[in-house]
Amino acid sequence: MITTQAFLFQQLELDWTSKLRMTIGLSENFSRYDINRSIDASTNDPSSNVRRFNPLIIPRVALVYRVNENSGIHGSISSGFSPPTIAEVRTNEGSINLDLEAERGVNYEVGYRTQWGIFNVDVTAFYFQLDQTITTFTNEQGVVLFRNAGATDQRGLEASLDYVPFRNQNTWIREIRLNHAYTGHYFEFARYESRGIDFSGNQLTGVAPHTLVNLLDIRSKSGIYLNFTHQFVDEIPLNDANTVFQESYHLVGSRIGWRNTFKGRWDVEVYGGADNLLDETYSLGNDLNAFANRFYQPAPGRNFYGGLKVGFRY
Repeated sequence: MITTQAFLFQQLELDWTSKLRMTIGLSENFSRYDINRSIDASTNDPSSNVRRFNPLIIPRVALVYRVNENSGIHGSISSGFSPPTIAEVRTNEGSINLDLEAERGVNYEVGYRTQWGIFNVDVTAFYFQLDQTITTFTNEQGVVLFRNAGATDQRGLEASLDYVPFRNQNTWIREIRLNHAYTGHYFEFARYESRGIDFSGNQLTGVAPHTLVNLLDIRSKSGIYLNFTHQFVDEIPLNDANTVFQESYHLVGSRIGWRNTFKGRWDVEVYGGADNLLDETYSLGNDLNAFANRFYQPAPGRNFYGGLKVGFRY
């Protein structure tokens, strides 16, 4: 299999004022697959296959406005073109799928960033209209396959807050850092019908509407460090009909260690930690639209680890 891809890009930046900058970009994508098979996994005779995707001119317009030295507002409108990957065209059980169409979409985005004292804030909202969305399903042999699923509307909000409530190089504890990140993905099928069933309006398969990540990092003068992580994942639809969901779960982990440098050349680190401290039952890498409802890939329960790292600088 030979993949040929080419990409042309040009960009123009305009500073309308000392605070307002505009960026205009144009790109053109060329993509082609050439598959010459001597053995075919299906009943088809081995043959040469070619799939060429018509090149498209993709525009993008973005604006950035600097409110002051510590904050700014940004917005953009951009189109997208994404041909199927090799793994989607040539599946792991040997068949090929040349009927897949390239995904095409338009994204509208606006955001705000600021630094206020010890706080760094970043908030972005977007609305992504995607056509020919590529989704997955599992056949009766347990093989993950791909298909186009009409159109999807993907509305989202992403926000992060990080800050350092304590920092002092003269005390034993030198720094305490906190970070919080929230993602809201309100994705749904705008237009999708399969085997006579209309899934329009359903949640997009495999996407959690809400996720939250919290991090605590403590560093000391002696090289000892301690961190905690917490992740919340909302329930996830596992089939297009939205009749099966993975339940929401909380993952909590911790790690403690010591690192130091000797004689300016030797870097040594000793560490240990635990994952899934709450011993949650959850699944990672769910099989979406799985045959016979074989959706789940069970993840480990509470588990522990440790290690030693030694590095040498020339």
